[in-house]
Amino acid sequence: MAMQRVIVLKIAGYSAEFVLSRFAQWPSRDPACDDEVLCHEADEFVENLRANAHRLPILFYCEWIDPWSSGDLVPRLRVESVKEVVGKRYEICIHELPVEAGKHMIGASLTQECKWLRARIREASDAWEPMCGRSVIVVVREVLGGSVLDDEIEASVNQIPEWLKS
Repeated sequence: MAMQRVIVLKIAGYSAEFVLSRFAQWPSRDPACDDEVLCHEADEFVENLRANAHRLPILFYCEWIDPWSSGDLVPRLRVESVKEVVGKRYEICIHELPVEAGKHMIGASLTQECKWLRARIREASDAWEPMCGRSVIVVVREVLGGSVLDDEIEASVNQIPEWLKS
């Protein structure tokens, strides 16, 4: 479990086809093997998406911090058949529509973080759907550190951090 940045975005049209084609050329992570094959283009690709998130044909973009979920949830959404590409900084999956995120979440009861992720996937899938034609959902994970513990949260609400005061 880790604290992670999660990015979900939808890109449409010829750009979706371009992204799929580019992604297909990159080396992927084999979930059955511990050896990681790094794709250096992956980090640049994500930085470019982040810098241009406000531009078309990106039809949906959401980025948030998830302090608890496990690495097998994001970016694969627990779909084993999805290709995962790993850069030095980011892990990326491209999901073709329809995306089935809810059926592969944690256990019978969904955690709050799983509900948030499932809602963002649903929002991305629905974004401009009647107008966009071919589109893909890009899910990105960036590990920021270890998971936050409940007692750390409880302690944090009883103080004002120095970074907030400046």
